[in-house]
Amino acid sequence: MQITEEEIEQFKRKVLRPINVSDEQFREFHNVKSLKDYVMSKKQGLIEMYLLDQVSLRNPDIARLVYEVLEKIPLYDLEEIIDPFTELKEVGSSECYAFMTTNPFAEKLASERKYKEAYEWTKTTRWTILLYQPDFKNHSKECALFTIAHELAHRHLKHIPTILSALKEGDTELDADALAEKWGFKKPKNWPRK
Repeated sequence: MQITEEEIEQFKRKVLRPINVSDEQFREFHNVKSLKDYVMSKKQGLIEMYLLDQVSLRNPDIARLVYEVLEKIPLYDLEEIIDPFTELKEVGSSECYAFMTTNPFAEKLASERKYKEAYEWTKTTRWTILLYQPDFKNHSKECALFTIAHELAHRHLKHIPTILSALKEGDTELDADALAEKWGFKKPKNWPRK
């Protein structure tokens, strides 16, 4: 499990400073040696509880890949991504792809050019990331990890491709690539998407 100094600083800013508690008081109260231990424990618990809720993840290879991706994502980004509205589903085998879909109702509104209504609807809707069994004969493990991180980045950035592209709000694919790379995933040379 990776915990960065940035995650520790975020924890101090978002938790300790607003309630005016020192690092030492917090560690003593929670009986932990360091804030890093506490944040690591919180992050690990969050990931494990989330994966337990993902009943459709039956393939242990895919579950391990997802866990490996989730543990690299900073805690506060992770808290925004993994919630009851984000679902992971296995859908058979393919190359190294995963993709994200949102509620079909939001997509229907978008197809009817009711973009503002569709975007508002997606704020409370379920997000589904469909995961295919990676083909490691043709693609690397890094490709699979980057693809999963890329799709989770779309979720974190609240991208709805049909809606955002229609609104001309930027290149969502490049934004998702950039965030996945910021999280520590290197875009493979053989990644199937440009």
